[in-house]
Amino acid sequence: MKQSLLAIAILALLFLLPGCSPSVQQQEDDNTNYEILSAERLVKRLEANRRKIRNFRGNGDMEIVTPNFDNGASFRVSVSRPDSLLLSIYGPFKIELVHSLVAKKDFIFYDVINNTAYKGNVDDDVLAEMFKINLTFSELNDAFIGAVDLSEQLYKQPDSYQVNETEYILSYKNPDTKVTTTYNVSIKDLMVTSYTTKDAQGNLRIVAEYSDFKVVDGSVYPHQITIRYLSDAQQISIKYDKLEVNKPNIIVDFKLPSGVDVISW
Repeated sequence: MKQSLLAIAILALLFLLPGCSPSVQQQEDDNTNYEILSAERLVKRLEANRRKIRNFRGNGDMEIVTPNFDNGASFRVSVSRPDSLLLSIYGPFKIELVHSLVAKKDFIFYDVINNTAYKGNVDDDVLAEMFKINLTFSELNDAFIGAVDLSEQLYKQPDSYQVNETEYILSYKNPDTKVTTTYNVSIKDLMVTSYTTKDAQGNLRIVAEYSDFKVVDGSVYPHQITIRYLSDAQQISIKYDKLEVNKPNIIVDFKLPSGVDVISW
């Protein structure tokens, strides 16, 4: 019985559901000159931009496709980095279905229709079970805002670095796992437009795409995010209608109403 109840929580949560360095030169695009950065400077710039995000709030639509599940819903998400995320799922006519507060140490999942809440401790295994994908809490936050964590690449030279008319292309191969990650970065916006990971045999494992870039409070963010986990035949798509970033009024909190049946997990 307990497993079936958790399955309901998991399905709802699944709805959540982005060589040698060349010398500095100039690239002309739309009559505007953009500085071409070395690989080291580019990664530092991208990572600095990611770390500037203190909080954000957005609403829109999402869809998740797995071998056993294919559905979409409207949602609202609020995130205070680095330690809390509140996700609300809505049905037709904005009917509340789920409110889920996930922190680094614990979570609350409120099934509105059945007036039942689940509470428990959070770790990577719990997140993987809930979302059916291998995401840490930090990766979950990055997935929502369309950011890509490049902290591990900060002091490494890429195994391959190319620059074409519109984008940088960087590839890094992990010497231990032999997994190769390739990032495509827009020269104009300095935003990651896609990345892929391949295993030691060259098989694609993850394909992430970020698009519909818009300026929000002076910075550019993707409003459409699609991440495919090919090994698990899963795909998550997020499309924002509205996005707010680094606002003082973004507070991530949720209080259970009275009379809720609470199940500890």
